[in-house]
Amino acid sequence: MFKTKNKSMEQILIDKFQQSNPIININGMLYCINLIEFESFLQQCGLFMSIEDNGLETMTKIISDQIIDGENTTTSVNELKTQLRFLRELSFLMKNMIMPVSESDND
Repeated sequence: MFKTKNKSMEQILIDKFQQSNPIININGMLYCINLIEFESFLQQCGLFMSIEDNGLETMTKIISDQIIDGENTTTSVNELKTQLRFLRELSFLMKNMIMPVSESDND
């Protein structure tokens, strides 16, 4: 790995990433919000559903209503696939949206 002024290339890339993305504090821990992941999430969801206006909220309500009520047996396979794809994309977003700020950045 390349080193520059005692920093590895990986650390330099992390520093650049963190400079261009918001930092939040959760219970004393600093996290960097990955806006690129959020953009990717919206692009992926836009391939199979509406992301404009209340599209994300509507999809979330449809899924939760079906789970809570459990009465809608007329959901088509395509509708179910869309809902499951949304949940999968949401899972990827949650996994990758924030990353801890490394302690060396606080020095």
